[in-house]
Amino acid sequence: MPPRFPIPPLAGLRAFEAVARLQSFRKAADELSVTTSAVSHQVRSLEDALDIQLFERDTRGVTVTYAGQRFLPEVQAALDRLALAVADLRQRSPNEPLTISTLPTFAVRWMIPRLADLQHSYLRLWKLYVFASEDDRVLRRRPGTRPPALTSRPESSRAVP
Repeated sequence: MPPRFPIPPLAGLRAFEAVARLQSFRKAADELSVTTSAVSHQVRSLEDALDIQLFERDTRGVTVTYAGQRFLPEVQAALDRLALAVADLRQRSPNEPLTISTLPTFAVRWMIPRLADLQHSYLRLWKLYVFASEDDRVLRRRPGTRPPALTSRPESSRAVP
């Protein structure tokens, strides 16, 4: 793992990205739902933390410096990656059960002995249903319908008829 370096505040990075993309502190403030002054302070704090000027400010507006142009794609990629990670985290709710349908022989001889390891490896797995039947029509039931099943939960592992 690469060494950890201190990173500047996320608010400053978001403000920098919005101002650079929109070429305006006011438009960035509107997008971020904060005041123009707050965006200006966040960008100034970021510049102070990095000890680099990211924008040229004048009466006509704002221009991204060469350093800011080099920094912008990296910040955008990092923010995009963070947004994807948050979306993935929200999408994979720990309350969603995992359902496995299999033949009884496989369930009893291979899967059931390994359930504790499975739940330990995937700590976000709160509820696991194992359907076992010789009749593959039962195994292909629609989601939401449950034949008799073996149910395993982190707090207890027991067979349920």
